[in-house]
This record gives sequence, structure tokens and C-alpha cells, in this order.
Amino acid sequence: MWQPDILKSKPQDADREAGREYVNVVADYLPDGTVRPVSIKLNDEPALDITRVVSMIHMSTTKQDGAETRYRVKIGDNEHYLFLEDATKHTTPRWFILDGDN
Repeated sequence: MWQPDILKSKPQDADREAGREYVNVVADYLPDGTVRPVSIKLNDEPALDITRVVSMIHMSTTKQDGAETRYRVKIGDNEHYLFLEDATKHTTPRWFILDGDN
């Protein structure tokens, strides 16, 4: 299965401020408040289906009152970290993945 370069590396615990690639995500919003990503789209590339959410963890950030949710997802045969930034009074929620070099 074809994958963009940024998705070719294994997930890493890296500095989340560097190497962010903001992406379009289709997600299911469940009645209990859980958000489950379904597919990811990078730039003008075809959408990639997320075949499994391996884990999900809520994390605080270094931003003032910031938080995000880290999803470990399976796309094809590979696992990747996908993040959802929580909304603040100055931003709307955004999805991003980390560049594999970080």
C-alpha cells in the first residue's frame, strides 16, 4: 500500500513542537464523547484508512492550559502517532502527525 514519506517511519516519542504535519482527518464522534479517527489525508494525496486505533491517551502540553490526545493508529501494516490538539480560546482543534525524523 502506498504511503506518504511522513508515514513511512515508526512512531517515536519526540519533541511534539518540532516536525508537526497538520492533516485532515475524518473521525467518528461517539455519544460518550470519544473521538475515533477513521482516515487521514495529507495535502493532495489520497486518503489513507486507519485500520485500528491501538491506544489513546490524553496529555498535557507546554502551551498555556494546553492539552492534546495522542492516538497510536495502524495504517496498513504500520503504526503511527496521530495527535488531536484541544481547542483553546485562540484556536480550534487540529490534527497532526509527527515527521519521522523527529
